[in-house]
Amino acid sequence: CEGMEEKIVFHTEIHLFLDALKKEGYDAKFFDGSLIDEEMILKELKKNIPKKIIYYVYTPYIRNNKEFMEKLSNISKLYLVIVPFFWREKILKEFPFVEDVFYDGEKMTGVSIKDAKVDYEGIDLKQYIDDKRAFPVLISKYCPFQCTFCNAQKTGLAERNLEIVRDEIDYLIKKGVKKFKLGSNLLTIKKSSYFKVCEMMKD
Repeated sequence: CEGMEEKIVFHTEIHLFLDALKKEGYDAKFFDGSLIDEEMILKELKKNIPKKIIYYVYTPYIRNNKEFMEKLSNISKLYLVIVPFFWREKILKEFPFVEDVFYDGEKMTGVSIKDAKVDYEGIDLKQYIDDKRAFPVLISKYCPFQCTFCNAQKTGLAERNLEIVRDEIDYLIKKGVKKFKLGSNLLTIKKSSYFKVCEMMKD
């Protein structure tokens, strides 16, 4: 939902996935559609054609992106990461140029975010730092339960190494971040981990 705001938003999950890929030896690049226009993205991709394109899209607005998605599929094999995940079969039928649809990039590629660390040094943080908004840092993703009403059903819990999270927060404080939003589908799912998070923030 933050991606629908007019203000620039730091896409924590995508940056973390990008660095998890790099840690596994992939030559991965991220083009932020809120900072780079579509034609520029297409131009950059054509310069060095990738084996695979992963496009993150908010599902209710997917039809608005059809023309751009088709252009992406003409460059290389196109895979979608969609939220919510309910309409996978419908999307594959409606957009035959898409290779496959996933709930997240990690499951698609088989990489883990557990020991991945966001490379903030390679990012211009000035455009994101704002005293009125909390900067997002991911603690964990998804959930081990299978509640039928939830779009995180059957995803499994993906936890991060809290020492790495601590290092990231220390770095961001030094860069001028004043407030943080600790992201998780279910932050309190493990009492031991939750207490560690509380102690970390207290420190």
